[in-house]
Amino acid sequence: RGLGDVYKRQGQGGGKVPAEVTGFQASRDNNDKRIYRFTWNPQENVTGYILRWGTQKEKLTHSMVVYENQYEARYFNRDSEYYFSMSAFNENGVGK
Repeated sequence: RGLGDVYKRQGQGGGKVPAEVTGFQASRDNNDKRIYRFTWNPQENVTGYILRWGTQKEKLTHSMVVYENQYEARYFNRDSEYYFSMSAFNENGVGK
């Protein structure tokens, strides 16, 4: 399933959109700057999470869907600074 599939299915449920993700942390590996590790507090009634990132705070141009409350990414540029956001989703929509 891709991110497009997630967006196509949103807003069709009869319940509540997930709350804002809490406890989100992004930590860069000290030995290999290409690696980031992400963790956040799990939520109930959530299908998954959307991790967004970019090199400009107001322009998070990349995204991926994660189905657990942790993720390790090994593809960032060593010399770039990044900004991140995390949203939860379910059949009712995408939270903040």
